[in-house]
Amino acid sequence: MACLTGALVADTLVHAPLAHWAHTRAQVVAMDDGHTQLTFAQLHAAVVQHADTLTHQHAPATVFVDDQLSIIQQMVAFMGIIHSGRCAAVSDPDWPSAVRDSVRRELGTALTEPSHTHTATPTSPFYIGFTSGSTGMPKGFRRHHPVSYTHLRAHET
Repeated sequence: MACLTGALVADTLVHAPLAHWAHTRAQVVAMDDGHTQLTFAQLHAAVVQHADTLTHQHAPATVFVDDQLSIIQQMVAFMGIIHSGRCAAVSDPDWPSAVRDSVRRELGTALTEPSHTHTATPTSPFYIGFTSGSTGMPKGFRRHHPVSYTHLRAHET
């Protein structure tokens, strides 16, 4: 993957299609939760703004998506985190505080040290999810751009 050109690298990132859709489908509704609608252009602008905020705040390499936000705000945060080159962690809003604290401790410095990388690459993780924890503590898993990007493109209409 190291020999990929800039354009080819961008074409393998999960968040790359949004910029294209913001240009080609600017006024098409991208998200609608029954209370708020965002067009592709509005969604892209909100994602870029969130990414810029994270960069200016020197946010850590891994950022939890705030599960207290509306679903649209969570999606903007998720995409903004990955657009900024960071990894978005998504937890279960029903976790007891002890479980949430334990998961955060396990992630350690990834949640506290500022990220020095501001560019996503195909080999960088963009998402940390967690198992349910039904047999104990939730286990984390990482997803990288190429596999998820391929999956998204396969479902594009």
